[in-house]
Amino acid sequence: MYHETVASSTGKNWIVKLGSCWGGWDSNGNNPSYHSPGGYRIMRDYQIHFSGRDYTLPNFGDGLSIKERWNKLMMTSYRYLDITQCSDIGIVANWATVSENDVDGSLL
Repeated sequence: MYHETVASSTGKNWIVKLGSCWGGWDSNGNNPSYHSPGGYRIMRDYQIHFSGRDYTLPNFGDGLSIKERWNKLMMTSYRYLDITQCSDIGIVANWATVSENDVDGSLL
């Protein structure tokens, strides 16, 4: 996750990149199958329990604890899955672009 997590332009959101060299925000596109907030919750709890293992998520210089970093990634993933759902039947698209509103940090 260290090399596959990308902060938004404001730093309010983090998103999982699609592999080590592409994907993420805006026109880079993103695949919902890479988002697993339930799995992130388990990884967060494991890292909290075994101290000294905070190397799996990048530190973007924002002073967040490992718990706060995982929570930020989970919340962005939940928001991403929510905004990429098809409004009439609720199915998530197989590919989507996601951007951030620079004013309030909401996802577009």
